Amino acid sequence: MFTSPTGDTLTIKDTPLVGNPFHMQYFELTGHWYGDNSTQTFEGVDNQSDYFAGNNGDDIYRWGSSSGNDTINNWEAGNSGFDVIEIIGLTASDITFTSDGRDLILTSPSGNTLTVLHHLTNANSFIDEVRFSDGT
Repeated sequence: MFTSPTGDTLTIKDTPLVGNPFHMQYFELTGHWYGDNSTQTFEGVDNQSDYFAGNNGDDIYRWGSSSGNDTINNWEAGNSGFDVIEIIGLTASDITFTSDGRDLILTSPSGNTLTVLHHLTNANSFIDEVRFSDGT
């Protein structure tokens, strides 16, 4: 279940992946959205500024050059999940990685940014892997 700051909720049933014992939830959303303690896949709407908070679980955040300026708050107790950013339509050489001393900031060639809050200063907010379209 996801809850917006205004109290709106969105619940989608788990859908089993074929040949995989795990369940995954997939959401394409815009605005501010908060995950529960299960596995979620977040993908914002093109050219929108989205805020995603995955909480516990193995979360996937999809982002590309037309995704807008998105923010991830990936706090989870004890860094218990394996959390991934999937970069859609871009390779590692297309992305600029910077920081403000606390947050990790990815910038696409179009100037859109993905900010991972507290990635550099809090182990509970860590993203475990970044995957690119070319498999790197």
